[in-house]
Amino acid sequence: MKTPDTEKLVTELRERAEQGRFTLDKDELIRIAAMLEKLRHRCGEAYQVVGVLAHTTELFHDPAVVKALDLLSLPESEGDILPFVPAIDREKPGS
Repeated sequence: MKTPDTEKLVTELRERAEQGRFTLDKDELIRIAAMLEKLRHRCGEAYQVVGVLAHTTELFHDPAVVKALDLLSLPESEGDILPFVPAIDREKPGS
């Protein structure tokens, strides 16, 4: 089953909410669940990539990297990854 792109899905749901249409049928719920699963999987993959890059660059324990990994592992958590400024960049003159 092909899932709709996120932007289209969000737009559709917002329009329906504004119209007061809050019911979803079985197919719609399946589509939403599939999209959430895809996004969860994508965050897991991004977590692995960031972890490898952080390890390779010896930034694994940098607070900005730790925060990014935390938010990728639990994407429903409050917080923002950006701005992403590792300590090495904060320590540069003029930063």
